[in-house]
Parts: sequence; C-alpha cells; structure tokens
Amino acid sequence: NTVKLWNLEGSEIATLKHQNMVAIVVFSPDGKTVATASWDKTAKLWNLKGSEIAALKHKDAVTNVVFSPDGR
Repeated sequence: NTVKLWNLEGSEIATLKHQNMVAIVVFSPDGKTVATASWDKTAKLWNLKGSEIAALKHKDAVTNVVFSPDGR
C-alpha cells in the first residue's frame, strides 16, 4: 500500500500511500514527478517531496501507468 522514495545516500525522502496494493511506480522523463497505480482504483501523481499532485479515479483496479516521452 506504500511506495518509499530514497535518495542516493540511502535516506528516505517520502512515503507515498494508497488504500490497497500498488501495482506499478514510474518516474516522469524529467525525473520530477512520480506516477503510481493501485488496486484501490486510482492512479496518482506525486512530486518528489511526497505531496500528491492528482488522484485519477477509475472503476477498476489500475495496474499500469506510463508517461509519454514528452512527460505529458
């Protein structure tokens, strides 16, 4: 139900939370945004500090998410 972000020195930066199992985590091409997809029927966008930017709700579990090459 959680995703942990760590810096290269091994320190935890953020914990990203969903209400159910997380299926996939993807970084945007510019490395500034994280997308997560979950069995809780949401895909979420996060900044690198762990703040939720958007939650996209679906009728079923979300098992995949991708960014287009231009990051949109």
